[in-house]
Amino acid sequence: MVGSSRLNLDVFIEPDNDADGSPDESADGDDDNDAVGDGSDNCQLVPNPGQRNTDGAGDGGDACDPDDDNDSARDDADNCPTGANGGQEDADLGGGGDACDSDDDNDGLADAREVTLRTSATDADSDDDGLGDAAERRTNPARSDSDRDGLQDGLELGLRSGVADPPGAAAGTDATRFRADRHPRSKTDPLKRDTDGDRLRDGREDRNRNGRRDRRETDPRRRDTDGDRVSDARDRKPLNRRVR
Repeated sequence: MVGSSRLNLDVFIEPDNDADGSPDESADGDDDNDAVGDGSDNCQLVPNPGQRNTDGAGDGGDACDPDDDNDSARDDADNCPTGANGGQEDADLGGGGDACDSDDDNDGLADAREVTLRTSATDADSDDDGLGDAAERRTNPARSDSDRDGLQDGLELGLRSGVADPPGAAAGTDATRFRADRHPRSKTDPLKRDTDGDRLRDGREDRNRNGRRDRRETDPRRRDTDGDRVSDARDRKPLNRRVR
């Protein structure tokens, strides 16, 4: 009987990540075939040709980093994968977090523009005058009374209600600060302190600031309320045409 022998062989099969026919360790200098050599590739096994690394950390480029912005929220659940937004704030519930949303309150004004105007990026009516920030192209969206005559801009323009609260944490008009117009047809000029030119501020004529001409009030739209040909400011009895 011829003697038998056993040959034990250890076989090592090298991986070929990019399936280019070259074993990764011994023959392939670019395992992910992204034109960036493994020695300088921040994602050796995942194509990342631009080498983008948002958080600048040493845990790999964006293509292989599960948290690109290093805010402790994984990319697959992060509402701003490339902008640090650890609290996942989304004021307008628009789907993109505040850190990567150019208009947090969705009021039509970019956040950067709101910084310039000194308005709030999370309040659609920063001055609570009833006019949305974006609608105040002539009036001042950061001041409820642009002409400082004692009457809010929205009141002078005849508004009876303000801006509704948007979805989410973003705010609209604060009803406790807003003054509704009791007579919307009697509008005055929010950019002119003395709409009728009688040398009396509109807020002085509309004393109770409700937008309506009530008893014992002169009319901020008429220079001569009682029609006696003497302006209200010069008339001793501006509501009695018999006395000038």
